[in-house]
Amino acid sequence: MSSRSPLFRAAAVEAKRANGHGATEVIVIGPVSFSVVVSSAVALVAALVAFFLWGSYTEHITVQGHLLPDAGVSEVASPIRGTIVHSNVEHGSSVRRGDVLFVLRREGAASASSIEVVSPADGIVIAAEPNVARFVDSGSRLATIVPPRYRLQAHLYSANDVVSSLSAGDRVSLHFPAYPYQRYGLHEGRVVDVSRTVIFSSESGSFGVPLLQSQVLYKVVVDLESQSERARDLELGMVVQAELPVESRRLYQWALGPLYERRKTQEYQVEAATR
Repeated sequence: MSSRSPLFRAAAVEAKRANGHGATEVIVIGPVSFSVVVSSAVALVAALVAFFLWGSYTEHITVQGHLLPDAGVSEVASPIRGTIVHSNVEHGSSVRRGDVLFVLRREGAASASSIEVVSPADGIVIAAEPNVARFVDSGSRLATIVPPRYRLQAHLYSANDVVSSLSAGDRVSLHFPAYPYQRYGLHEGRVVDVSRTVIFSSESGSFGVPLLQSQVLYKVVVDLESQSERARDLELGMVVQAELPVESRRLYQWALGPLYERRKTQEYQVEAATR
């Protein structure tokens, strides 16, 4: 009697044994060691504490101003109360020292007399009173004269006292509303002068600072690293803005602000009493 052939081939049986319940190896991963978890948590807390104790933050304020010549400007003011009867200049006129710019008529009770207003320096007129026959007070601005050649500087005015945190040589980032920094980026400069006394907005020249409400200001002069903004020339009188540092503290000092301010006040009082 012949032997029966197996229902499945030997190769199929062997493959099923290997893939199913045969020699498959199972790797079991044990739980992370408790000491590793604790060590990681301690290291994280230590890093946060160190950052809180030694990390610092500098408070900034936004200030505004104008671009002015490094050699300054010459203001031409009316020496009398009177009426403009003649003007020899307009915006862009080139003048020499001693040139007659305006003729004013002094109004008097008995008689009227004329007076000539002359240029105080060589240069170019960038702002001139255009209204002939206009009455002006003594001290009223009639014209502004800039040198023939100059470099532009940023004259910034702040209502806050920033002189204690700024010094000559400090780097400052500037931007111009006419050239949005989101598109043109920031303009770099270096502080060349910081006022140690307050000035009044009326002393800021013909460009003034109408953007500020306070009349008491501090002036910061910044030398520009470039006289153009991405191939666009910067112009005299252009409005400029900057972020100036006010105070730098450790993070924990900012968090404990009221106590820190009280301590600083006491130190100032002690220092003032010992002078």
